[in-house]
Amino acid sequence: MPDRSPRAPGSHTPCAVAAFLEQSAWGRRIVPAPWLGSWHATRDGGPAREPVALPGPATVTGVLPPEVVRTMVWSRLRALAGEIRGPSAVVWRAFARQWNLSYTPVVPWPGGQGTTPLGHAARSCAGHGLAWRRLPSGWQQAPADQVLRGLRVDPVPRDPVFVREFVRGDEAELACALHHHLRLRSLTETVTECCARLRPLVVRDPPSDPPVMSAEARLQVPYALWPAQRELSALLDEVIRQGDLLVHEAECRTEHRARAIVRASEFQVRGAGMLAFFAMQQLRPALRARDHGGRSSQGRRPDRGPGGDDDVIAAAGARLAAIRSLRQEGAHGSSSITHALEALDHARWTTTALCTALAGQPGTGCGGDPPALGGAWTPPA
Repeated sequence: MPDRSPRAPGSHTPCAVAAFLEQSAWGRRIVPAPWLGSWHATRDGGPAREPVALPGPATVTGVLPPEVVRTMVWSRLRALAGEIRGPSAVVWRAFARQWNLSYTPVVPWPGGQGTTPLGHAARSCAGHGLAWRRLPSGWQQAPADQVLRGLRVDPVPRDPVFVREFVRGDEAELACALHHHLRLRSLTETVTECCARLRPLVVRDPPSDPPVMSAEARLQVPYALWPAQRELSALLDEVIRQGDLLVHEAECRTEHRARAIVRASEFQVRGAGMLAFFAMQQLRPALRARDHGGRSSQGRRPDRGPGGDDDVIAAAGARLAAIRSLRQEGAHGSSSITHALEALDHARWTTTALCTALAGQPGTGCGGDPPALGGAWTPPA
């Protein structure tokens, strides 16, 4: 039976998904064996290839972020490494050569137009469509043939047999699920730590052991703070377990992988809803503590007027309602991935609002944005 006791802030379990995705990180190189039956990724000995800035998260009518596309192509080449022979091995090496030079296709999401995300990637690697170009200011879309010429690498040769095998995989959904899992875990750890740092602001001289608190001290604590840490600790345990299952499916390619990806996406929507709920419940005491000089007040808070704290809480409630609507709709295939992305974006907004409310409190150490989450954030109005 998992341990339900609250986790101490800063005590994190190693992330299996992060370790797995490190194999496809920027700066890695695919080194195939002569017979392509085995291969591995090694760290590039040259200058660091980390991007200056990553685009924001994909939207319903947008494109996949470059790091997701890189994981997708790497996973597909990894799956085909032991299955191809003859002329197709030359095409495989051409794909690997482009990947080693950080060539990253622009892949629309959802795919649409009868083409899968892997099909869009294959077309870009052949010199058609668009690719990402890294500039000092960040990423920019450019014609694929121009990016290939800039990297001094040839397009992949035309091979219908290999391309037919390449586009048949589900690595796009797998890559999205893995990267969404990292966002969910980061948000879970952030909300858990915010909850732990909010308690001293609403309880005067809280003891280290909550059960020994006096009745008067208990009355000062909003109910939302009592179950939050335990529930968030249980959620983090489940997030870790789901990450282990995703990595197992990514490495072993079982016949149940498609269903496992859908279940992981459904869990991500559910987890985002829990995070949005607990973050919203903690927003009001956090805002009151800010308005009263670092100590929460049980009295009525002065009205801050239009665009004030009440609007922030109302917006958080609207985003929680949007997540619940996504859960009720349900989805399959690429729609489940899109729903997970939307839910995580809503949960991230509410979590960022909570972090911002705690940012001005002495001793909390909370910043205005959850760590390890790409994309810009606009302060809630």
